Amino acid sequence: MKILVTGGHGMVGSAIDADIHLAREDCDLTNRERTEYTFKKLQPEGIIHCAGKVGGIGGNSNFKGEYFL
Repeated sequence: MKILVTGGHGMVGSAIDADIHLAREDCDLTNRERTEYTFKKLQPEGIIHCAGKVGGIGGNSNFKGEYFL
């Protein structure tokens, strides 16, 4: 089974054994057309979604609640 991991270069996504690790540089998941194009091109049979906005300790301290929302 061909598995694609979004957020594939992050802490969680990079730890998952999968065929394709998709990073922000590979595809902007907030752009629907680009995402559909990428998924049609790669044709994964399964997707593990690990992409998200992260800020680390500093970002979480300075922007309380924004990452949670």
